[in-house]
Formats: sequence, C-alpha cells, structure tokens
Amino acid sequence: MYLNLTMSLILDLPGELLLLIFENLNDLDDVLHLGRASHHQYDIQLCYLIEVNQRYTSNYLTFQEEPPTSCRPTGQSLSKSFQVLTSDLQDEFVWSISTRWQGLQLLRDLYRHPAIQSAYFCSSLHYRDDFLSNQNTEMLQWEGSLPHLEANSPGVSLVPFDARQTQRFHQSLSAQWLAIEALCLWRVSVFQTSQEKLQVFEKILKIWTDNPHREVSETMDILEIFDFVWGFLLRRIFGDVTDLSSWLPPLDLNLSIHFILHDLEESWKWDAFIRFLLPHMRPSNIIELLVLRTWNPSLSWPPDKPNFLRQLGFFDTWDGICLVNDVHFPYDTYIAPSLVENDVLRRLKQYGSSSDIIEVWKVYRDEAWIKDARGKVLSWDEDQGWIIKQIMTALEEIRSG
Repeated sequence: MYLNLTMSLILDLPGELLLLIFENLNDLDDVLHLGRASHHQYDIQLCYLIEVNQRYTSNYLTFQEEPPTSCRPTGQSLSKSFQVLTSDLQDEFVWSISTRWQGLQLLRDLYRHPAIQSAYFCSSLHYRDDFLSNQNTEMLQWEGSLPHLEANSPGVSLVPFDARQTQRFHQSLSAQWLAIEALCLWRVSVFQTSQEKLQVFEKILKIWTDNPHREVSETMDILEIFDFVWGFLLRRIFGDVTDLSSWLPPLDLNLSIHFILHDLEESWKWDAFIRFLLPHMRPSNIIELLVLRTWNPSLSWPPDKPNFLRQLGFFDTWDGICLVNDVHFPYDTYIAPSLVENDVLRRLKQYGSSSDIIEVWKVYRDEAWIKDARGKVLSWDEDQGWIIKQIMTALEEIRSG
C-alpha cells in the first residue's frame, strides 16, 4: 500500500496508518503549501511512476493470474517518466508529495531513535554482499527482531537533526524509492521490441548506478539510507528465517521465485528470498509492515502474505514482455545491493585512478564504514574534498591500529 496516492486511494489505507499520518498534521493548509512551494528533485517523477504502477497493480484484484498484455503499461509510458520536469507539478501531486513526506517522517524518526540506532550500529549483516550464504541467514537469526517501540514513547530523546539533515534524508529516500519504482514498472511493462526494452532498461540501470548530476555527498547519503531502510529495517522485519513457506503461494503455480529457490540449500533460501524481494519493497510497504506486523504481532498482518507480495508485483514477470525480439538482451535483470555503491565509486574516481579508488573504497566500506560513517553520513560536510580526506583518515587509523 502506498502513502503517496491520491486522496481516494489514501483513504483505502488501514485505519491504523491513517491515524498515524493525520494525528501529526498541525495545519493541513501549511502542509499543502509546503508541498507546492518546495523544490522537488525526485518527487514529481516519483509521483508519475507510482500512479502508473498503481493503475496496473489494481488489475491483480481482477485477474487471478498475471494480467494480460492489454492491461500492462507500455515502454512508451515508462519512457515518458524520464521526460517529466520539476515544473510539471499537478495539483494531485501536491497532495501526494505532502502526504508522502508526512508518512516518511516515521522512517526519519526511527533513524534518529536511540534504540534503533544502537541495533543498527551493532548489526553486522553484509548489506552489500552479492553472494548467497547460509551465514547471512544465521546472522539474521542471531540478531533477532527489531526493538519494540511504543507509539509516542515518553522520555525518548531522538538524535538531533537540523533542517539540512532532514532534507538530505528525504531526498536520499526519494531517490532510492524512484529507482525501485522505475525498476518495478519496467519489469511488468510490455515493449514493442527488445531494442526498446533494452534502451529503457539501460536508463533505469543508470538511475541505480550512474547519476552524473549527483555530488559525492548525495551518493553516500543514498547509500546510507539504502543500508538503513532496505539493508537493516527490511531484513529485520523479515527476521523469522523459518517463515518462508507462509509468504509463498503453492508450488504448482511455477513462479520465478519457486525456480530460484528450488535448487538451493535450505539454509540459503531465506537469504535468496530477501534479496529478490528487496527491489520490490517501497518505503511505504516497509512502514506498513513495521507498524502493523513487527510492532503489532497480534494483528497477524498481512492476513494473506502471498497476496501482499503479489500486490507488489513480486509474482509477476520480472523481465518485462517483449512482442518482437529484434536484438539480444545482454543484461541480468537481477539488481544486486552493491549496485547502489557504483554511483559512489563513479563520483570518487574523479580523485584518482580507477584501480586505486576502487581498492580504497572496498577497504573503507568493509573495514571502516560501520564505525566511521554509519549513522553519521547525513551530518558530514558536503564538500567532496572533505569527504575524501575523511575516508583516507579513517583508513590511516585502521592501518596504524
């Protein structure tokens, strides 16, 4: 379910989530004015993608199997999203943006919550590891579930955030949500030719891995938010590694995820399930599961787990539908978590040879990131030279220690 739909769709959200959103609105007119007056770097394109995705996924209520080609979004509609301008602010998008910002405050406050921060800092899961491993499953099982937080807990002092940190958090979260929304839409779209399919996929791949307009600081902000929201919160929401079968439909449906899991060792299946689920999970889905499942286990939410994942497109085609195969498609459409780091690397390469900076980054990410950067990046100076110096200083401390 999405926190950023038009008014009619917002009212379809569970009452518990609506209360959480609107009990925190001080003045609705002020919120809507903010939504129209603010600079929207990613918001308008994100609104467009969500709207198209929502129109398509509504077909899951009509069709028991995959919706037919005639119901699917087209490659042209997806290409149009790359041409949306920040000046194309429609009235309905103002409400969507304002509501989304309000809902996403929960993730920002969790990032600042001492109990959550402590668990995040201590987590040793390898969020960037591209290889399936029983160790990841064992580690997740050992770390357990998230700390239980009572709503509006008295006496809890959140880590201070200034206005710029708040802006950086929301901008990074919106940027990564945009990457996920675009990929999800590509996966269920129908393309006239494989050439069109390839061209659109390469644009989406650039959203994930190569954004020349971004500074080093923004790429690192996005990486930090990806680690926290998708690497930490999402995996801990799905912390019960024995619960796989309850999330999957019957085997006789022969879905992609069934084929992927079939030949894996039992101890690897949960790790694979989370990795393939990750690029289908929007922040709004993570909020929903946190509020209605993780911290309210008595609700048994969602009541139909496979259907919940189906509404995300998890059991639909993952490779798009191509009407005419005119060129070879050379890519593996699996999006590995480490791809988010590629944007950081491309910006850092301005400061040294490719081989040197790749090695420096790998050592920093593996050995220094948790202590030096996790939970701190959003408060860092945004100057690129300062960031490079910070990385090198942390590495020198490791080597001298």
